[in-house]
Amino acid sequence: RALNEKNPSFNAYCDYLIGLYYYKLKDFDQAIANLRKSERKYNRIGDKFTALNAQTALITALQEKYEATPGKFRTMYSEAALLQTVQNTEELNNPYARNEIHLILAKYYVANNEFEKSEFHAKKAYDDAIYIANNETIASASQAILTTLLKKQNPENLEYLEQFITANKLLYNSKNARTTISLREKYDAQEKENQLLLEKNKNITYRQYIQLSIAGIVIIALLLVGYFRQRTRKKNSLIGRLQKQALQVQMNPHFMFNSLNSINNFIAANSIDDAQNYLTRFAKLMRVALKSSQEESLSIEDEVQFLDSYLSLENIRNTNFEYAFEVDPELLKVQIPPLLIQPILENSIVHGFRNLTHKGKLVLEITSKNEFILFKVSDNGWGVARNSTQGSEHQSFSAEIQKERLKLYSKEYHQIHYSKGIEGYSTPGMSVEFKLPFPK
Repeated sequence: RALNEKNPSFNAYCDYLIGLYYYKLKDFDQAIANLRKSERKYNRIGDKFTALNAQTALITALQEKYEATPGKFRTMYSEAALLQTVQNTEELNNPYARNEIHLILAKYYVANNEFEKSEFHAKKAYDDAIYIANNETIASASQAILTTLLKKQNPENLEYLEQFITANKLLYNSKNARTTISLREKYDAQEKENQLLLEKNKNITYRQYIQLSIAGIVIIALLLVGYFRQRTRKKNSLIGRLQKQALQVQMNPHFMFNSLNSINNFIAANSIDDAQNYLTRFAKLMRVALKSSQEESLSIEDEVQFLDSYLSLENIRNTNFEYAFEVDPELLKVQIPPLLIQPILENSIVHGFRNLTHKGKLVLEITSKNEFILFKVSDNGWGVARNSTQGSEHQSFSAEIQKERLKLYSKEYHQIHYSKGIEGYSTPGMSVEFKLPFPK
């Protein structure tokens, strides 16, 4: 109480934290009351930036409370008030609050069947999400765009999207639950075994007890050493798996946004069949990508099928290239890390084939030599020099991610080699090569 009386800013901050606490508990009435108090106190002391954060959290809580009755939310917060809040975020240069308000406006207009306005604010939210570089905000904005496009075309499609998202969440949660249960069962079995050992020792005679005590101390010491070594190995293995998963989910978000724009262009051109075909392929590709991101490895055959789906989707948007796979049939069942090759193919399409005067050609070769699997992606595009000047920041970032992922799987053989590509064209092209040891 003493701190609150002496520091009005601390007082307002306490109300803000309490509001967020109740919001997490889904107690929206308490959340709204505390966030409203926090906003007023921050405005009173002239802290407009933090007052805007409190106002944004307040609007979010109000919208979630009245999500089932959007008309009630519109009576409490008018369109003009929300647009004024967006203007405030622009003036105060607050991308985090601006992202939230644009998402709220996207939902606001969808509920009122004003799809053009909803799409506009969803894309604005996506731009802020890319700037913030947060996967959760990117996913929310992308979902808002896709929701708007689907509902604009056919409201029934929205039901399938929601089922798809829910099913993937349930699959992920179920997998984690099964892992937790398995670990718990192993722990209980070990505890039971230890208990049986203690009971057996009670029946041993005193002389045997003395003799076994010395041996027991040695055994326990060895067990402890083995236990801690095993725990260290498991910890390092877990860290490695998490690092691999964290790196492999960093697939270029621009691909998703470009795909959504393609769907929108098909709809705008009244190409309903093309839009439905593209949407079906896009949903299938996203489903495989989500599943792959949760797996530590998959077969080369599955990886090639995924890449074929990806390239056929890109081919619909950009018909000025063709592609081919040259894979040793004996390698199809070999397990490799997922999503290692896709960024390299994407780089050829986005940078190598940009403004190309002749038809692009892209070839993926997967062969083996001694104890290694060899991967080679070749194209007839602009080559290394031109690539290095187009989108160099993204290309450098992708290359670093690839190198880090390869290092996790093979510390000795993680280099990526660049050279000239397919010959016989006016452009030099580019080849990207790397190798992995056969899995043990």
